[in-house]
Amino acid sequence: MRKIPTSISAQFNALLNKSKIPKTYQNHYLKCLRYYLNFCHKYGFSESNTQSLPNFVRKLSMGSPIKRPSVKWKTSPWQE
Repeated sequence: MRKIPTSISAQFNALLNKSKIPKTYQNHYLKCLRYYLNFCHKYGFSESNTQSLPNFVRKLSMGSPIKRPSVKWKTSPWQE
């Protein structure tokens, strides 16, 4: 799995903190970001294009069942 670039990681962590996501949940968000970035790289989507996110969600729903975190996310820091 590819590593999240430092600049993106710093911005994402700042957004999580600004959105008051508890520290115990932030690793789950970072894991999802890593999956998303890998998806974009693998399938040739632009990471910054908003149209790539629906394709990512569609791909997740089509794939084999994955173990989902037991965390019930009530907030999405990127949708303010």
